[in-house]
Amino acid sequence: WTENSKLDTIFRIHAGYGEYVNFKITDFWCTDFYKLNNAYSFLVNGYDKSAAQVVTMDLYFLNNGNLIKKYRTIPYPSNAYFQSVWPWFNGIIVVKSNTKGVCYNMNGDSLFTVAPNITIDDRILAVNYEDAVLYTLNPGEKSVYFSRKNVKTNETLWTSATIVLDNSQEVIKINNTSVSKVNNTWTYKIDYIRYSGEKKSVQVELDINTGAVNS
Repeated sequence: WTENSKLDTIFRIHAGYGEYVNFKITDFWCTDFYKLNNAYSFLVNGYDKSAAQVVTMDLYFLNNGNLIKKYRTIPYPSNAYFQSVWPWFNGIIVVKSNTKGVCYNMNGDSLFTVAPNITIDDRILAVNYEDAVLYTLNPGEKSVYFSRKNVKTNETLWTSATIVLDNSQEVIKINNTSVSKVNNTWTYKIDYIRYSGEKKSVQVELDINTGAVNS
């Protein structure tokens, strides 16, 4: 794919109180590529080297070599900008900005905005387009619980019992958490290390329909 129109490089941006700031983009780079069959999404950043300022952060959607949609954020002076693209569920992505997360399909259509107090990261896994299971460590990382939430409405469908990971008096640190999924049973394997250096592992089976847990 080749961009047919010339990329904008000169910007005159209102900085407030009738004042304007001029920027000239000297560098572009692409990040956060996501591919589904012949569809792609990614971010394009435009940078003014002399001002040491990212001027534009654009979200692109391509299909079969054609540009479908493009969205623009201008970080200065609003400080609102795209941050990352997260694969979500069956070809749906969550595009995170510093102010919100928005679900898009690969045609570039905005589906819904993620509830403001839900953070999309590697501790939240989609069950369907709107529901997800959250893995939450309690302070000190010695116990964990799970919850199923609707990320659009922030409704909590269930919260599991708390699972104690370690009964020792030592401080622990989580090294890795992996998940295997068989129908409605998700098995979390939590690897951790005690302060003494001893490595331990806990396996938790979770019924994602009811929130029942076994360890």
